[in-house]
Amino acid sequence: MSQDCPSHQETFDIKPEALGEVRGEFQPVNTCVSGSKISTHLPVLAKGADKYAIVRGITHNVADQGIEKQSLLIGHCLSCPSENTMGRTPAEVEIYTKWLRQEIHG
Repeated sequence: MSQDCPSHQETFDIKPEALGEVRGEFQPVNTCVSGSKISTHLPVLAKGADKYAIVRGITHNVADQGIEKQSLLIGHCLSCPSENTMGRTPAEVEIYTKWLRQEIHG
């Protein structure tokens, strides 16, 4: 899994009025949800903003960041003793992801 990805200041939490060391370098753009803005580099997501939620904070108690990143991406807790602590199996997450792509792209 690639570890390279844009930060939250470059995508969903632009903070254009914040100090230079806090804000992202890109400008915000309005989404289809009133009062919601994201990076100008995410125009498709801006059009489909009424079909997803932006999670502003999340936590876990596992020291291995790699395992927890994978758990979040697949919707299945890889470090938990029970098989389905996050409420969805990987197959359910895949089905929902395909549905969401169809909704956004038409």
